[in-house]
Amino acid sequence: DSFQGSKVVPEYQFVLTDSDTGENHVIRDYNENPKFVFDCKAYKKFKIRVNARVAGSKNDKLNRYYEEDIVK
Repeated sequence: DSFQGSKVVPEYQFVLTDSDTGENHVIRDYNENPKFVFDCKAYKKFKIRVNARVAGSKNDKLNRYYEEDIVK
């Protein structure tokens, strides 16, 4: 769930964690578009995290996120 309301605009950041190295990579920084497609051929096991916040917010305590492990 992201932030919703008639006066609230959510924005999303996509972060990939390489399961082999543990390295985090921001693959798309905060943007109002909730959809994102990327080429994941270079990774066999990884975690995707989608962070959501009120557009322009810098308060990390108000963020929401969703994570999913992916194994090919």
